[in-house]
Amino acid sequence: MRGLSSHKSIAMKSIVFFAGLAWQVSAGGFLAHLPLNMTRNASDPKFKQALFNELEEILGGDLTISTKKRVDDIETLVEPMFTALPKNVHGKLDPSAVKYVLHRLFMKRQGWVIGGLEPTGDEWDPSTGSSILEDRAPQLVQELFKKRIGGHGSGLHEIAVLAAMMEHLIFEDMLGKLQQAYKAKRISPEEYVTKEQAQELLSLHMAAFIRARDVSEWTPEQIARFEKLIFVLYPNWKVVSKHMLDIQHRIAPDLDIYSFDDVASVAAEVGSLFAHWQNDECKGTRQLLHDMEEEGTGRVSLVNFYNAALHEGKYQFTETINYLRHMGTLDESDELHPRVIIPNYIVGRSNCVARTSYYSVCCLDECEDLFGSLERKLGKPSATVLEITSAVEGFDKWESGLSPLLRRRLAEIATHHNGLIPLHGRLFAQWMHLAYPHECQYPHKTGTVYYDSMEKWEAETGERSGSTMKELEHWSQHLGQLAANRGETAVEEDHMSGMWSMEEELVVHHKPVSAKDDSADNVSEGGMKVWALPAAGLVAAALVSYMFNSWASSKPRKGGLFGKPDKWCV
Repeated sequence: MRGLSSHKSIAMKSIVFFAGLAWQVSAGGFLAHLPLNMTRNASDPKFKQALFNELEEILGGDLTISTKKRVDDIETLVEPMFTALPKNVHGKLDPSAVKYVLHRLFMKRQGWVIGGLEPTGDEWDPSTGSSILEDRAPQLVQELFKKRIGGHGSGLHEIAVLAAMMEHLIFEDMLGKLQQAYKAKRISPEEYVTKEQAQELLSLHMAAFIRARDVSEWTPEQIARFEKLIFVLYPNWKVVSKHMLDIQHRIAPDLDIYSFDDVASVAAEVGSLFAHWQNDECKGTRQLLHDMEEEGTGRVSLVNFYNAALHEGKYQFTETINYLRHMGTLDESDELHPRVIIPNYIVGRSNCVARTSYYSVCCLDECEDLFGSLERKLGKPSATVLEITSAVEGFDKWESGLSPLLRRRLAEIATHHNGLIPLHGRLFAQWMHLAYPHECQYPHKTGTVYYDSMEKWEAETGERSGSTMKELEHWSQHLGQLAANRGETAVEEDHMSGMWSMEEELVVHHKPVSAKDDSADNVSEGGMKVWALPAAGLVAAALVSYMFNSWASSKPRKGGLFGKPDKWCV
């Protein structure tokens, strides 16, 4: 009878982990014993080994190999972003850029939207502190990444280590929820279970995770009803179930009896891959919207959007107008013809599952691969019109050449920036949406979009995010009348002409340079503008502090990718 890991359970490791955090804080933080010159040189192999030794002590020796591999994998993913972003005078990324990288990394790697990483425009002053730093564990993370490593900015390796730590914390929390499934099934985590029981525990764990439910106190009758309804509550459940079995067979092919660690190992792998499985459902919804779109615009008229729910049973398209507006999903540049912006809707919070108090699993951003390819081709923060044109025309869609409109818009942005176009700013993101309206989101100005969860929006506004059928009928009739009043209009060459603006917002505020003198192109001022974001250590700190909170309660879903009529809600 063998297991996949040591006898010390992962749940117990979590306790050791936090105890280790507390000890490290009182001892002065990570690497306090290292020479100062070593702590400032993250490329030094001795430094890297020392850092891994510290992680080994906290995370447990048997996790070290996987931690190292995780860091290496993350470095490979982050390197093109790191290379293309503006650096400070020390050749590192400032806090705003670090947060931007982490947001993109987690979206690409696991489909995680982590609270605090969104481009909200909030700035953080390290000298003022924060209430979330009151917990002793966050003080450690701040010590490590702000005082010891991140004092002059963050390098590629530091960002990768931070991301690996954040992933670990999320997986530990996810596995903590596995204990709830054990409790619901009246099984102690100290007991061994059969292969069939392990499958049942994994299924209940993932169903509760997807629906953001704490099932630990549910009765057997409630559990049975939930397990039966999950096929309706989450239409992609059959696909996920098959993938879970495949993972179980791959990770534990020879086991007949499972320890908690064995089940947890499978659950961790399932959690890491889940976003890629559920993205198939996202693609299905995206296709439904494409079938209704105004050709080539990446937009669906709001009346058609609601009619799909009214007359075709597409209950996922039932968000209220006000909720769509706050989420940045509506194009209302023509008041008589409001439209839903497809990529903004798909990656919106109503289409996320497993929404917790600090992160959600959301649809993957199809623009990431396009923009990432552009970063790899250019390898710098700013480029000329000619450089961008040459790079983009290497993509399939524009291999025959960019349209005159796209060239004109690029020239406008270049003129705005004295000849060089910053890749990581609102204006270029706006251009990417114009060039790829199906894949890339329209970038709203800071402060105009609500980034928190659907449940939090409902709590703060006192409004429902989803509509009743009666409301849909009313809005469909009203929108139809508006369309009739509008009459026939000429087809616009620029499908977003009413939304285009020359208001720039940069991830990192560049020094002013010109196309003739781009020697400073890879150096930032160190100041932050509009998309400036909190320091990396603070972000990790927020996650650690959240480890001690329970999952956010979840209201019945009304609208969104996985929404169903009220009668299906559990």
